Amino acid sequence: MTTATDVVGKARAQLGYNGTGSVDNPSSKFGHWYGIDPGHWCAMFVSWALATAGLPLKIETSKGFAFCPTGVAWAKRNGHWFPKPATPVPGDLVFFSFGGVRPDHVGLVTVFDPKSRRITSIQGNTDDSSMGRKGNCCRLKGNSERHVLGYLRPPYTAGKAAHPVQAAHPVQAAHPVQAAHPVQAAHPVQRTHTVQPGDTLAAIARRLLGDPGRFREIARLNGIPNPDVIRVGQVLKIPPR
Repeated sequence: MTTATDVVGKARAQLGYNGTGSVDNPSSKFGHWYGIDPGHWCAMFVSWALATAGLPLKIETSKGFAFCPTGVAWAKRNGHWFPKPATPVPGDLVFFSFGGVRPDHVGLVTVFDPKSRRITSIQGNTDDSSMGRKGNCCRLKGNSERHVLGYLRPPYTAGKAAHPVQAAHPVQAAHPVQAAHPVQAAHPVQRTHTVQPGDTLAAIARRLLGDPGRFREIARLNGIPNPDVIRVGQVLKIPPR
């Protein structure tokens, strides 16, 4: 049974990690673990923290997700999404959008100051100005709500609150998180997938189930008589992996 404390502890142990490669083509042990390396690894980092703590969010693969918009879409479909100005709790995934619409970056919340509404989070593939690095670092960062879209709250087992994270570099002090709602115990979630342009049942089965041949199971589960005919925007139930 996995608590927010477990996941934050996994992420905290990686503070100070630096990847290799370039800003545009970053390489990291988290991308290598996930299977996309080189690649921008903020989502793969939080997926690693969740999976190695015993709570993989099987969003794109059995390990988690690598594409921030997919993580947000899954959270919204499955009741795990809390849009700004919700009050985050430790262990929430905070999604940022620097263009205002599309989620660009994700971190793991450790502290929220309800007075200043400032979020402290552990972030992968972020910058470190003190080292002159424009990305490819794992650091504790403080952010205002300006670029926050919202929060994904994983189905943690209720437990003790996460311990404060020691910063790799100074971060403004914040008060303990005030939870909007208590974290709910884990419960089974029916996975779904919204059909995107170019999707086929075989491609969906390969991406979400690891076996393109399982497209027939998806077709049967959704009452699709012709597996070659699906429509964009159709919400499909996905069988267990």
